[in-house]
Amino acid sequence: MTTSEATRQQIRASDPDTSTWLSANAGSGKTKVLTDRVARLLLNGTLPERILCLTYTKAAANEMQNRLFSRLGSWSMMSDTELRENLLLLGLSDSNINEKYLSNSRRLFAQAVETPGGLKIQTIHSFCSSMLRRFSLEARVSPSFTEMDGRVGKKIRFEVLENIAERNADMFDKFTTHFSGTEIDSILLEIIKHKETLGKYMGSEEIKKILNIPVNIKNKIDTVKLTFPEKNEELRELTSFIKLTIKVLGKQSQAMQALATKLSNLNLVKPGIEDINILFDCFLYKNGPNFLPQAKYKSIPTKKAQEALGEDLSKLRKLMEKVAITLEMQLKLKSFEKTNALHLFSVKFLETLEREKEMRGLLDFDDLILKTINLLKNPAFANYILYRLDGGIDHILVDEAQDNSPKQWEIIRLLTQDFVSGESARAELNRTIFAVGDKKQSIYSFQGADPNSFDSMQEYFSIALGAISKNIQPLNLLHSFRSSKPILNLVDASFKDIFFERVNDKPSHLPFKENLPGKVDLWDWINDEKDEYDTLWYDPVDTIGKKHHSIKLANKIAEKIHNLIDYEQIIQVDSSKISSEVNTRRIEPADFLILVQTRSTLFHEIIRSCKQFNLPIAGTDRLDLMKELGVKDLISLLSYLVTPEDNLSLAEVLRSPLCNLSEDSLFKLAYSRKNLHLYEVLNKRKEEFYEVWEMLNDLRNKVDYMRPYEILECILTLHNGRRKFVSRLGSEVEEVLDVLLEQAIEYERTEVPSVTGFLLWISQENTTVKRSLHASENKIRIMTVHGAKGLEAPIVILPDTGPKKKTLRDEILTLKGCPIWKANSEKRSLSEQNFIDEVQEQQALEELRLLYVSITRAESWLIICGSGSLPNPTNPCWYQLLEQGMTKLNAQINKVDTGKKLTHLEWPNKLHKKNSSSKKIPAKLPNWLTTNAPKASDRITSISPSKLGLNKSIIGPETEKSNEQILSEGSGLHLLLEHLPKVSFDSYQEKARDLLSGFDPSTISSLTKKVIQILNNKDLNYIFHSKSFPEVTISAKFEFLKNQKVIGVVDRLVFMPHYILAVDFKSNIRVPENINNVPIGILQQMGAYQEILKKIYPDTPIQTAILWTEKEHLMKLNQLSVKEAFINATIS
Repeated sequence: MTTSEATRQQIRASDPDTSTWLSANAGSGKTKVLTDRVARLLLNGTLPERILCLTYTKAAANEMQNRLFSRLGSWSMMSDTELRENLLLLGLSDSNINEKYLSNSRRLFAQAVETPGGLKIQTIHSFCSSMLRRFSLEARVSPSFTEMDGRVGKKIRFEVLENIAERNADMFDKFTTHFSGTEIDSILLEIIKHKETLGKYMGSEEIKKILNIPVNIKNKIDTVKLTFPEKNEELRELTSFIKLTIKVLGKQSQAMQALATKLSNLNLVKPGIEDINILFDCFLYKNGPNFLPQAKYKSIPTKKAQEALGEDLSKLRKLMEKVAITLEMQLKLKSFEKTNALHLFSVKFLETLEREKEMRGLLDFDDLILKTINLLKNPAFANYILYRLDGGIDHILVDEAQDNSPKQWEIIRLLTQDFVSGESARAELNRTIFAVGDKKQSIYSFQGADPNSFDSMQEYFSIALGAISKNIQPLNLLHSFRSSKPILNLVDASFKDIFFERVNDKPSHLPFKENLPGKVDLWDWINDEKDEYDTLWYDPVDTIGKKHHSIKLANKIAEKIHNLIDYEQIIQVDSSKISSEVNTRRIEPADFLILVQTRSTLFHEIIRSCKQFNLPIAGTDRLDLMKELGVKDLISLLSYLVTPEDNLSLAEVLRSPLCNLSEDSLFKLAYSRKNLHLYEVLNKRKEEFYEVWEMLNDLRNKVDYMRPYEILECILTLHNGRRKFVSRLGSEVEEVLDVLLEQAIEYERTEVPSVTGFLLWISQENTTVKRSLHASENKIRIMTVHGAKGLEAPIVILPDTGPKKKTLRDEILTLKGCPIWKANSEKRSLSEQNFIDEVQEQQALEELRLLYVSITRAESWLIICGSGSLPNPTNPCWYQLLEQGMTKLNAQINKVDTGKKLTHLEWPNKLHKKNSSSKKIPAKLPNWLTTNAPKASDRITSISPSKLGLNKSIIGPETEKSNEQILSEGSGLHLLLEHLPKVSFDSYQEKARDLLSGFDPSTISSLTKKVIQILNNKDLNYIFHSKSFPEVTISAKFEFLKNQKVIGVVDRLVFMPHYILAVDFKSNIRVPENINNVPIGILQQMGAYQEILKKIYPDTPIQTAILWTEKEHLMKLNQLSVKEAFINATIS
C-alpha cells in the first residue's frame, strides 16, 4: 500500500517495539500516533492493564479514550477486507494478518471494555491519586482522602492565617508589614506552590549567602564602611580627596557648585547613615523619591570639572561606584528582611496547614504529586511498590510532554527505574517509554510546565536505555494535517530567526493537504483617537465611546463574519480517508474561532457587536459566576428574603427580569416613602403591583424552612424565573443558572443548610465556570488562546495582537534554589532586577509560543488584525511580528479589507446572499402533542421491607433496660457504623459525641468502643472499605405487587469484585446460631433487599448478610431461603 512520508513517519512513531521520543509540530497528528501505538500494543498481545497512558488534561484523556474505543469498536464490526485495510494503514505487515489475527483484532474491544478499572488513560494527578489510595498505608495518607477544591482550600488557608495572627502575632506582623498586595490569598497560594523549599527554615546566613550579602554586613549601619573606610589612614586620605573635590567643584558651573555645597555638609570625622544619604543625593539617579544604585557618570562631573580634577577624576569615579555599591547592599538587606520574614512565616503557615489538612483527610493537587514522589523514593517501601507496579505496567506513554513540570517528570522517571535498570520481575519483556510533545506549544508555565525538561528527559532516557543496550528513537513530525500552505509559510517566516533558534528547535512546517486552498489576511492597524472616550456624563465610568478603537475593530470583525456567512464558500479536505476527499460548502458560524490573549474590553466588544449583527455566538468561554446578571439578581432576591429591610437588594430585584418593573415605576414606588422601607410601600400598594407582591410574599413565607436549593428552584420553576431570565438575557443564561443550583447543592453537602449561610458561603470565593464551546452548536466561538489549546477551526481571527503590559505575575521567585520575595520595582537591587529580567525574558518566549499556538489553530484562513497604539518595532508585538513575516513572503496588497494577503490555490466563487428572511415552513407536529394523555392509573403506594410479614424480634435475656432504651441504643449503634468509617481514627471520639449528643457519656463510650471493635475486626474490614456505601435507598416494582413498590434502606452496600453484598446490622443481645433460628421477618426483609438489587443489577450476583454486632459475626444468608420468605410475605 502506497503511503506518504508523513504517514510513514507516524507509523515509525507508533512502532510498539521501540521506545520513542517524538517532537511533533502543531496539527501533525499527535493524538492519532498515540492511539495508533496503544492499538498496536494491544494487537501485539499486551494486556490493557499493562499500558499506562498519561495525559495533561481530563479532556485529552477522554478524547484519546473515545478515539481508541471508537476504533476498536469499529474493528469488531468490519468485514475481513475492510479490517485488513485498516490494519495495513497502521503499518502492520500483510504476511502477519491471517484469519486468527483478524479474529483477535475483533476481540480487542471486548477485552478493553472488560478490563478491571478500564484502560489506564488518565492525567498524572489522577494516576497519583490512585497510587496513594492503593498504597495509603505506605504513603501515610487516609485511604478515603478527599481532593481539596478551591473553596475548601481558601477557607482552610484563612483559618490557618487567623490562627497564626492570634498565636504568633509578632511573626504575622513582620510578614504583613512587607505585604503590599490587594489579596493576601495570592501570596498564600504561592507559599504553598513553593512548600518543598519553604517548609523548612534554611537559616538567615544561608539566605544572605544566596543574596550575596557579606558575613560582616549585619544591618544598614554596616553598609557605611563600604564607602567610608574603617581604617583611620584610609579615611583621612578619602577626607582629603573630598575636600579637594569640593574646592575644585566650587569654581565650576552652578550645578557643580550646588554639588560642592552638598558635599561640604558631610561629617568626615565620624561618617554615618546621614552622610551616606548625602552621597546618594549627590551621585545617584532617582526614580521618584527613591534612589537607584546607578551612578551619574554621564552628568557628574561636567567636562570642565573633569579637566579641573585631572588625575583625581578616577578617584571620584571610584567613590561614585562605592556609593552605588553601598545602596545596592542596602537594597539587598531590605530584600533579605522581606525574604527572611517570608521564610519564617511560611514554616509556621505550612506546618499548621498540613496539620489541618491531615485532620480533615484532604490533599491538594501538589500533595498528590509530592506524596507520590516521596512514596516512590522511600527506601523502606520503594522496592516493594515498584515490584507491585512491575507486575502491572510494561509500557508508559506520555502525551503533551512539553507541559509536564519537573516534579511530574520525576514521577515518570521513578516509575521507569526498572525499565532502564535491566532488573525487574519480568526482565525478559521488551518494555517501552513513549513521549510526544512540542516545546513550541508549552504555554502553561504558571502551572509549573518547563519545556526544557522535554530535552533533558530525552537525554536521560537515551543514556539510561543505552546503558542496557537499548535505544530510544528520536523522531519529528513536520507535516501538518490541519493547516493550509500559506498559514504554515507564515509560521516559518515569522518565527524562524527570533523564536525557533532560541528554543533550540528549528522545524520546517510542511502542509500535508497540498490541494487545500488557503488564505492569510493582515488588516491595516486601527489607531486610537483623541476623542475615543466621547461618553456622556451619566454613563458608567468604565464605558468607552463609540469612536474607541476596540469598538471599531469589533464592528469590523462582526461585519466581515456577517458577509462571509451570507456570500462565501470554503473548501475542506478530509485526509482521514484513504484518498483525500474535497468538499465545497457554504461558510457557517461554527467555522469561526476568534482568539484573544486576555478577556479585555475588546473581547466583550466583539461579543456585543456579533449580537448586534444577529450572529449566533457562543459567548464567553469562562464565566465568573458572581458577575453574571442573572446570578446577581437571584443573590439580591435571597438577600432581600432574609433581610426585608435591605432596600437596595429589593430595588435590584424589582428592576430584574423576575419583576420587570420599569425605571419610572420603581422611582414612583420608592420616591417620597420617607422613613418607610421599600417592602412596606410595596405592601401598601400591592393591588397596583399584585403579581410582584404575590411572588415576593410567597417566597418570604417559605424562606425560613426551605433549603437554598429548594428556594432557588422555587424561584426559577414555580415562579417562572428561568423563563423570564432567558427571555431577557438569552439562552446562555441557563448554563449560569444551572451552575448556581449546583453550587447550592455543593453548599448543602458540606454545610448546615440555610439561606443566610449560603449567601455568605458563595460570596467568599468567586466560582469560575469553564464552558466547553463545541463547533457542533454552529455558533461563533471566542476564547483565550490558552482555552483553545487542542482546538481547530477553518477560519481563525486574531484581533488581540497589540502590545501587552509586561508584568511578573509571581511574588515569590526561586534564586539558586531559594525562594525570595520579590521587592517592589523602585526598591530592587541591580542583581535582583537582572534576575527578574531573565525571568521576564522567559515569559516573553512563552508569549511567542502562545502566538504559535494561536496561528496553528487555523485550517484554511487566518485573519490578523489589531487596534490601539503600536510599540517600538525593536520590541515588536504580535501584529508587527506577523507583519514582518508577511513582508518576507512578499505578501500582496489586499484591496478588499485594506492590508496584506497571502493566498494558495483558487478560493471558491461567491454565492447569492443567504436568504434569512424567507418564510420558515412549520414543522409537522408529532401525534402525541395533539393526543390526550392516557387516564392516570391507580395511585402507587410504597411498602418497606422492614415492615413486611411476621415478627422480627428475638427473645433475649432479662435486662434492666426498657424496650425504648434498647431501641435507642440500637439506633445509635447504626448511626456510628454509618459515619465513623468516613473519619480518621483520631476523630472517632469527637465524632461519636457529636452524633450521640442526646445520650449519656457512659452509653456513648460503650457504643463507641463496640463500633471500634467492629471496625478493627480484620474479618469485617472489607464491609467498610472505599467501595462500600452506607444507608443506600433502593426501590423496585414487582409484577405480583399491583400498584405497590418496595422501598428500603440497606445499612451497608458493598461492591465486591464479582458480586454485591447487602449487609443489615442487628444489635440483638441474643444471636441466632444459624439461619434456621433467624426470625422469618428478618429473612423476609433481606429477601426484599435481594430481589430489589437483582432488578437494579441484573447481571451481577447478589449476596445478603446480617452483621450481628453483639458477637461481631457476619451471617451470610441462603439466596433461595430469603427469596422464598419475601414472596410468601407479599402473598400473605
